[in-house]
Amino acid sequence: MKTLFSVVLITLVASLAAQDAKEPTSLPKRSFTEKDLFNFVWVANPELSPDGTRAAFTRVTVDEKKIGYETSTWTVASGSI
Repeated sequence: MKTLFSVVLITLVASLAAQDAKEPTSLPKRSFTEKDLFNFVWVANPELSPDGTRAAFTRVTVDEKKIGYETSTWTVASGSI
């Protein structure tokens, strides 16, 4: 029974991988440039509160003049992560 299950599982995984290889990828039409960095939003320094009910993190973006970073501290309920 375990052998049959293993064969079915391997066949399923192999067929899904072959199907993914046939479908076109969703890669961007252009190369990544340094200007793309200005649109990124990073999440850094995640910390869980001692009681585990909240999480705090730093949100980092590039400022409007594109000369530095803007950071802000956010908190969320740990159940919404």
